[in-house]
Amino acid sequence: MGTIAIQQFGILDVEAATPHKPVDISAYEFSTDRSSCSTPPFPFLTLPPEIRDEIYSYLVCFNEPAIHNAALPPNQPDYQPIPRLDLSIFRVSKQIHEESSRVFYSQNVFPVRMLTESRLVGGKTYFDVWYDTPWESMIYSAAEDAIGTYSGTIWSAGSYINESDLPISPSPRYRPLLRHIRVDVVDVRIDATRRKIEPLSALARAKVGKLLLPLSYRLQDMLSEAGTAARLDINVFSALADGGCENCHANKREPYLVPVNTTRHDLTPRIDTTDTASEPAPTDLYEELLSTIAPLTAGPYRHTLRLSRPLAAQFGDATPAILHTCAETAAAELTDNEKDLFKKMRISTACFWVMLKGRVHAVDAHEDDCTLDAFSFF
Repeated sequence: MGTIAIQQFGILDVEAATPHKPVDISAYEFSTDRSSCSTPPFPFLTLPPEIRDEIYSYLVCFNEPAIHNAALPPNQPDYQPIPRLDLSIFRVSKQIHEESSRVFYSQNVFPVRMLTESRLVGGKTYFDVWYDTPWESMIYSAAEDAIGTYSGTIWSAGSYINESDLPISPSPRYRPLLRHIRVDVVDVRIDATRRKIEPLSALARAKVGKLLLPLSYRLQDMLSEAGTAARLDINVFSALADGGCENCHANKREPYLVPVNTTRHDLTPRIDTTDTASEPAPTDLYEELLSTIAPLTAGPYRHTLRLSRPLAAQFGDATPAILHTCAETAAAELTDNEKDLFKKMRISTACFWVMLKGRVHAVDAHEDDCTLDAFSFF
């Protein structure tokens, strides 16, 4: 029996693991010498479905990556890939493939990471969002006055893919089975000290509410068939929690992130500054932070939101009203043409797609040791 494994940084599509000629495990002999078989093979498929599911869970489920009690890099670690798994069970038979893949997609929590950065060059703000999932890795890059493109990191060897031939991952066959995705938004742009030195222009402020739109549309498309059966857990790490220090959470025995209500039960903001662990964050910067993550709350799925303890203590009651206003403002400012371009975001002409360790990567074609003509792929 072959081995299909989750690579270090991604998942091989389980559909590709289905054999052309399924083998019924109930008819499988564990010895090539039939005369020596004193007992018949174990009739696995005769077990009750709930017992089979329990067995599958030991084979195809992995532990959710831990949430660290740290605000930002260097204390906040890089994207944590899901661990290697032996998924040979997907190849046993069609029925076992269907049952075990259902457990794999419905019972695991798939981690997604979005790290936002910005820089001021010549009076113009440029944004980058590093996007990592078990299926793909890329950077969304845009100037304050542009739609932007997908770009990548340094050149890396892999199987080159024409953009028109990009695989849909996870496969449409399995997307309805997805139930739980965790998005860690790591925002290193917003802190009070930096904002005094590098204030945002009007164009840059308008861009903030659209910064995660291309990536949010990818998640919405992924979970559209699962609908409200799926849940998106949004965890926000931000320098705003403590004015930009490296580690804003002094008490390591308590969770760094705490749940924040996003239901519109009361649209009258009430901001509390009596229980913050550091200097209160400016309200306008908190609004900027919620404007950034608002697109993630607009999908067909259920969602939860967790913020740092200082931010939750200061703005928890005000969050539903602020988030609602941010979402309405972003929707009003989004044109149909922009929406179409964000949904069909293309890769930069300076980059190309490769399949590397089970994931699709956008990579830079201008690395010195890269002899490949990237433009030949388009």
